[in-house]
Amino acid sequence: MTMPIRQLQEFIKDDMRSPGPRSRGEEIAIYISTWLSTPVPWYSIVLGLLLYRRGYAVHFVWDDLPDPFQPAEERQMHEIAEALLLLSKRGLRFYRISEMQGVAPDGDYLEEALRLASLNAVWWHKTPVPEPGLHTRRYDCLKTLLGGLPQILGYFSSASPRSFLLPGGIVANSGLFLHACKRNGVRVTTYDSGVSSISTGIDSVAAHLDDIPHVMFQLLEDRDVIAYAKKVGEVELQKRFDGVDKYLFQPVKRSSDTGRQYDVLFPLNIENDSSALGKHVLFEDSLAWLEETLDYILAETQASVAVRQHPYEKRIPWRNDALVHRLVKRYAGSDRVTIFDCNAPVNTYDLITSSRVVLPFVSSIAVEAAIMGKTVIPVAPAFYAGFFFAEMPVSKNGYFEAIRNALTDDVVPNPRAVDEAWLSYYLSQICGRIWTDFTPQPSDYALWGKRSLKDLEADPEVGAVLRCLGDGDYISMVQHERIQREGLERVYRGAKA
Repeated sequence: MTMPIRQLQEFIKDDMRSPGPRSRGEEIAIYISTWLSTPVPWYSIVLGLLLYRRGYAVHFVWDDLPDPFQPAEERQMHEIAEALLLLSKRGLRFYRISEMQGVAPDGDYLEEALRLASLNAVWWHKTPVPEPGLHTRRYDCLKTLLGGLPQILGYFSSASPRSFLLPGGIVANSGLFLHACKRNGVRVTTYDSGVSSISTGIDSVAAHLDDIPHVMFQLLEDRDVIAYAKKVGEVELQKRFDGVDKYLFQPVKRSSDTGRQYDVLFPLNIENDSSALGKHVLFEDSLAWLEETLDYILAETQASVAVRQHPYEKRIPWRNDALVHRLVKRYAGSDRVTIFDCNAPVNTYDLITSSRVVLPFVSSIAVEAAIMGKTVIPVAPAFYAGFFFAEMPVSKNGYFEAIRNALTDDVVPNPRAVDEAWLSYYLSQICGRIWTDFTPQPSDYALWGKRSLKDLEADPEVGAVLRCLGDGDYISMVQHERIQREGLERVYRGAKA
């Protein structure tokens, strides 16, 4: 995906015609790479120009190291070089990672590279189920990551930015940059995007929504905010029950007749989605979690179990169903385990209604289950894990014990649990994204790439993006404040779904 240099020249001319503040505040480093031949590098460059005009000192970090998934396109590499040279004449310097003096990594960095290689292999293959191709991909990723790690560390020994702006946080070399920022005391803000929306995270992977607890602690004592969160959340949740929300995940409307009753429900994530990558702490991966937990439930309890593959997966043509197929084969002889694949004409909320205990990985549907009065036991540190409505065990044995207790005892919810669940739902599902066409998605780039720099600056949605990516504000707080000031329909596009 190219960005005509002429277009960048026009942005620079806009900047020169109406220059921003002369004084420069804290220095922000902005990561540039080919990023699988997408518009991400051009998006990052324009972000740099906009932040420069807001008074920040900006420099670019050009990651021209080998990509673990595909060779960089020579044309795009040449265009990035030409663009950065043009920007350097405007005073925005850049570091080229391949030219940095290498620094030997310590054991911690080597362990992180191994972890990231495994996550990148799952991201590519869409499943943790072992197969020769997965092992080969893991090895190739590790070799590539280790090959570039000394130069990445060389950058951090040469530069001292106050903050670092980074896409992803897991894929390709971005995970190494995230880890290096943390090791060197550099605040890092990551971003992720979908069509017409963007999410951000401070010192974490944006898709993990780890900012939510920080904002919750600021708002939990505000009864007016809790009441508003519940009011807005009830409308959104009803749309999801009916399958008419913005995402249209559910294939059928929620039924008043829930059919068979289940004691336990496992609502699965999309395994290679950034929200799920790197979150397991009690088990090696989702395959181990599901098999060990299902074996425990079948051996130690009389509970019936439903496993629901994420319904969105039916829209993914390159999905890998190996995990579901593995479970179907393993538990084919048990009448206590029912597995609903992504094509099953069932509403997941019906399964929640019919269950007693919900065992999520990191799915946000766990928050909705808590609102619906179900016991939720997280297996991983999702953004909601640790609150009263979703207390997370600290060990595998503790996890199994919590499941057994939930199935045998009458659980009395903490009075604060429902309030916490509604606030968590509002902040994550209503305020967790900025709805804007200013994203690196190709269809969005085709729109904003035609706008002037001045026009982008005047856009309140772009301003919200810059507050998060430049100023380091929590995205859910930024969006909450905008909703209070501008109104729900102006800020949250799902309000009109």
